[in-house]
Amino acid sequence: MSDNSKTRSHSHFYVDNSGIRYEVVERPWFGPRKRGKKILLASALYGHECSPDNFFRYLERNYASAMRYIEWVRFHKCTYLEGHERTWEQRFAICNTKADFKTRSILHEEGQVIANATGWYPLVSGRRAAPRRALNPPWLNASESLSPIIGSCQFGDLEALSNVDRELGGCSFLLEFTKGAMLLDVGFQYRIPESASVPAFGVVTHTHHDHCGGLKIATDNKLPIVVSESVARQLYFTGRVNRNTASLLQLRLPASIISGDGTRFTFMPHAHTPGATMVMVTTVSKQQLLYTSDYCLRNSYYQQAPADILGIFSDSAVGKWLLLDGAFLGHEPETKSDINLDILKRDLKREHDCGHDVIVVSESADYLYCIIMWLFQTFYTGDKSQLDRHLLVEPSIIRLLETTFEPFILRQHDRYDPFMKAILGKGMSNYLESVRLYPFTHELDRSGPPGPYDIICTVPHLPRNLKMAKGDILVLIVGRLLGSTEDNLRTLLKEKRSLWLHGPDFTFHSSAADVANIVDTAAKEGIKPIIFHNFPKRVHKALDTHGISGQSYECLYSKRIRIK
Repeated sequence: MSDNSKTRSHSHFYVDNSGIRYEVVERPWFGPRKRGKKILLASALYGHECSPDNFFRYLERNYASAMRYIEWVRFHKCTYLEGHERTWEQRFAICNTKADFKTRSILHEEGQVIANATGWYPLVSGRRAAPRRALNPPWLNASESLSPIIGSCQFGDLEALSNVDRELGGCSFLLEFTKGAMLLDVGFQYRIPESASVPAFGVVTHTHHDHCGGLKIATDNKLPIVVSESVARQLYFTGRVNRNTASLLQLRLPASIISGDGTRFTFMPHAHTPGATMVMVTTVSKQQLLYTSDYCLRNSYYQQAPADILGIFSDSAVGKWLLLDGAFLGHEPETKSDINLDILKRDLKREHDCGHDVIVVSESADYLYCIIMWLFQTFYTGDKSQLDRHLLVEPSIIRLLETTFEPFILRQHDRYDPFMKAILGKGMSNYLESVRLYPFTHELDRSGPPGPYDIICTVPHLPRNLKMAKGDILVLIVGRLLGSTEDNLRTLLKEKRSLWLHGPDFTFHSSAADVANIVDTAAKEGIKPIIFHNFPKRVHKALDTHGISGQSYECLYSKRIRIK
């Protein structure tokens, strides 16, 4: 265990004569250290004063071709306290490099030579993620304009709830108060009935079309829309909204905003999709309504109990309502995967030991976002003795990973959703800037890495990647497939080995049994569940099989529910 609490954490930014930007920090590097420590202790310059200029000039003279692929260097210079008062002088040069296999290999393999000549150990890293690594970025300050918008509003007590996109089957819930209203998601299409209250603002909880399809119309109508940092970035790079959309207001979760009359709106991370948001509304009279949006209590990646969601309510609340996702009630996937993560880990280790290529494919980028994080933490972390296997990832998936990177790189673990808490924990292994990570292009060029590969792609890219992969390939198909996609995939893969990872274990909606458990527990604790995302008859039939009385909950479908 390391104890470096007394180490200074000053940092300074520079640009070298070569044009490479770099940073000097007087704090420890907590990532992989074993190989670097061994090399430094054996270096002739260990313990001597060394400058970044020595490092750059040596690379310039001896590895000029590699210099153009180095994007950024962070020099860690400190006395590292390890274990029982054992110290060593840490001099690590963390080199972020473009996706060039030759450069990465040279810097890694020549580590001892470079350390002997410069006093710095070059720890090779992948491309530097989009650098928005600020505790208070400019966009966050700009979003403070939301506070006056809500701060000038009066809301009063909770009064009614209705789905204003029910005709199209979307999720757009108008929450009415005695003095105002707000909108929870904007459905497939944004529209407010003439007879309904006009919302002061709206929230888009995640990027699925049934929750955000009406976003452009809503923002065109100047409705202020609150989104998480991650959701905003996804909306930008998919082109659903313009970056200059003034009424789209980002928050860095968790966050709270208080209205003029003291109504509190609390926004919290959860794990349906990257950056997904739950919303808790607390009135001055201590009424509370929690909107889970689409929600998964547990799956193969993480396990929660009803208390984890119901515990968000205050003990002092005088009225409690839970707006709960019931998508799988009576509509659960018919088959449950025979594979869990323990079995998958065993099977993939066997494939890796045999040097086989593995392709992971899904119709949804969300599923691939999850599997790549798990895959990296399971097989690609720790000290790198050799770079013998590589992750080839579809660029759109890398961009999705970038949208939740800030909490990790800033070590803000309170901002992790349940999935990130379970998979990343408090680990330091960088899943997005890994030296093993390469975005795949239409063809692997000469700078690309040799196999074997783990290839992560969506369904449209699968045929090309099947041609690129070699040998006895294993294909993992993750999550549910729509329409004829499953039949087409089975035809395409009929001569390939494949594993289908589907059913509740690999989805991000709560199973029917888990919904029933939450409803039953909530009712016993005086919380009124209101179930959405399903037809009332189907909900009643499904919950009845679990022994849940229809008096314990309500269904939000076509009717306007009075909240009293």
